[in-house]
Amino acid sequence: MGGWSLADASGNIILSGDAADVQDPTVYVDSANGNDSNTGAAAGSGNALASITAAINKLPSNIKGTATINIAAGTYREQVTIEKFAGGILLLDGAGATTIISGADSGSATTATRDYCIKSTNNALGKLHLKDMRLEYPVQAGFSSELDGGNNLLENVEIQNTGTASSGVGDGVRLTNTCRTVAN
Repeated sequence: MGGWSLADASGNIILSGDAADVQDPTVYVDSANGNDSNTGAAAGSGNALASITAAINKLPSNIKGTATINIAAGTYREQVTIEKFAGGILLLDGAGATTIISGADSGSATTATRDYCIKSTNNALGKLHLKDMRLEYPVQAGFSSELDGGNNLLENVEIQNTGTASSGVGDGVRLTNTCRTVAN
């Protein structure tokens, strides 16, 4: 097991440990007020990260308990890839329909340019839980789970406008060689 650490903007270690010892870590993301060079250890300007991908990169790969990525309202124009995590529960917790993960770029806010909004692959989590968010304008699927060993729970997740303008084809949820997915 590798060790991990979380440092503040000055490089001071504020949290560290062995990946096996992490219990219920929380990382904060805010697209409007965050910065990916922040620690993500608290909400708000000077603390929160700007991207969900940066928050995922802060987490240890072996999760004990529930690892939470608290995502503030805002639009996140990125393809979030969750890969090679093991252990407990990974919760991506949004602020409702105003937390938007978009497959479109800011220059063309309604044209799908990314294959997925959230893609989970090769994980051995107990559960991947997506909560209170909207996924929009992916080329292929809003949420994709491939070769995952645990369960996926989508709670209050809206998926819309999948596919490209030319094809009009895309999936809301795509599952390949995965365990059970529950959505509401």
